[in-house]
Amino acid sequence: MLLELFSFINTRYYGDILRGLFPLFGESEPDDAVRDNAAGAVARMIMAHPPSVPLNQVLPVFLKALPLKEDREESMAVYSCVSTLVLSSNQQILALVPELINLFAQVVVSPVETPEVKAQVGRAFSHLISLYGHQMQPLLSNLSPAHASALAAFAPKS
Repeated sequence: MLLELFSFINTRYYGDILRGLFPLFGESEPDDAVRDNAAGAVARMIMAHPPSVPLNQVLPVFLKALPLKEDREESMAVYSCVSTLVLSSNQQILALVPELINLFAQVVVSPVETPEVKAQVGRAFSHLISLYGHQMQPLLSNLSPAHASALAAFAPKS
């Protein structure tokens, strides 16, 4: 009972928090570190209590702010969140596969992302391949050859 009450209190204000964070994802926010911190906060909220986050509204805005530009301390939280949603076959994120492929390619070619983050993204990419197979080819052909080969290199072989 106490745990349920604590969870209710913590998640009760998610809508207010998300509304407060929303402006930080817009073009009017000049500081990339602020945007990256907002992405980290949203990722943590999603991971802590997914039912309290309207993913159909949040994910398009969230993904548009990625890849992270400045605050790499948010990388594990942000990309773990995205990967976890993909690996759990969350329908809201699977509706955004084209954006995910582009994002994943940018992450794996980034010289500043850690091998752990790249491996996480590679696992999520492999899951997409297992779900969609040859349907992924048009999306992959839209990538530069360097991005496509980097993404393929980070995808664990099944």
